[in-house]
Amino acid sequence: MKNYNIQKDVFDWLKAAGFQRSETDMQKTVIDCFWSEIGETFLAYQQNDKSAVLDGLVDSTWMYLNMAYFKVDNRICHFANSELYRVEQFGVADAISFSRAELQRYQKAVSISNWSKFCKDEAEAKATVTAYYFGSHPDKPNKKIPTLYKQVGEKWVVYHEHTRKVLKSINYQPVQEVLKTL
Repeated sequence: MKNYNIQKDVFDWLKAAGFQRSETDMQKTVIDCFWSEIGETFLAYQQNDKSAVLDGLVDSTWMYLNMAYFKVDNRICHFANSELYRVEQFGVADAISFSRAELQRYQKAVSISNWSKFCKDEAEAKATVTAYYFGSHPDKPNKKIPTLYKQVGEKWVVYHEHTRKVLKSINYQPVQEVLKTL
């Protein structure tokens, strides 16, 4: 992953999802997602789950960069950044240590996985919306989720109807599956 720029990747992904930097209505959603990821990372650490720690660190970084993209108040970003740094040091310095190469491999896998959330065509978007509607989406079994979808450039994006969080396509590739190919 020579010269990988995670900030550029995240910002490009947000643009591909149809978001504008000026959309302040997304700030609460990304802050909530960030703290959820930090919590999952701490839980993974407590369970000595190295894979989940790496995934959580990368996901937390993605959400932190979402906060930067949507121009969340600098004080919140600064605090979030210090918490992210503390979590990274906590994981690296203790029983769950990992190399830079392992972290970069996870960054690549999370990127590929996140980009697979987008649908290739309207038929895939409709199938995804239907799966969420009936609670049959493989990522959220038995959970009926209100959605909407739209075309953004050449991709189709499915959003949670209320929060506008990007949801996973029916053909989404989970990180663990992507890692098998790297």
